[in-house]
Amino acid sequence: MDCIFDLSARERDEAEAEAEGSKTVLYLVGDYEAAASIPIGASLPHLEREHELLPAAFYEVFTTNLWKWMRVYDYAAAKEHAAMWTDGLSEEEIKESVYPKVESELPACIGKHGAKRRRKKALPFLHQIYPVLRSSIARSLVKHVLEMDARGRSLNPVIMLWAHLGMGNKEEALADLEKAYSEHLNNLTTLKVDPAFDSLRSDPRFQDLLRRVGLAQ
Repeated sequence: MDCIFDLSARERDEAEAEAEGSKTVLYLVGDYEAAASIPIGASLPHLEREHELLPAAFYEVFTTNLWKWMRVYDYAAAKEHAAMWTDGLSEEEIKESVYPKVESELPACIGKHGAKRRRKKALPFLHQIYPVLRSSIARSLVKHVLEMDARGRSLNPVIMLWAHLGMGNKEEALADLEKAYSEHLNNLTTLKVDPAFDSLRSDPRFQDLLRRVGLAQ
């Protein structure tokens, strides 16, 4: 469903409740205000026939790379949104809303293995399995996402940094900061005060970087 999200929470609930859907259809939203959706659910069965872990690995690398270019609202964001909106509601109100469907509508091939397929594991897995894929569709999908990842590696590390911060990838965000520092980029002057870096402040590596940049107390 592509539409402008200018509806109230109740109106969105009613619209979603009336929409016919399938658990095999998975939407990614590239911009919450304009809801530019990317229906990739139809691709998942092709991947799962090759290997049970392939859909989750593909999904992880695909969404990670989309984050380099835009804010991505995926099922994790949907679950967070559902938890936020159901907080304080009565059990009856929750049952009448669409929010309980968030968890159940997630394709099993993503939900079952998604937590295990973080990018550090997912990307090597895709490289390993690509040469032995039998389906031309699966090969095309995996090739495309690997090319996306390769192109993304040439991006300014600061762009990568904001993507990894947005996704909560602490280790990769710290690596981006180190790369930005080694390349003498001038985007590190707000490290001490920008709330975007709050999740990193307790890490000794972040404090060491502040010292090297000259921002430590």
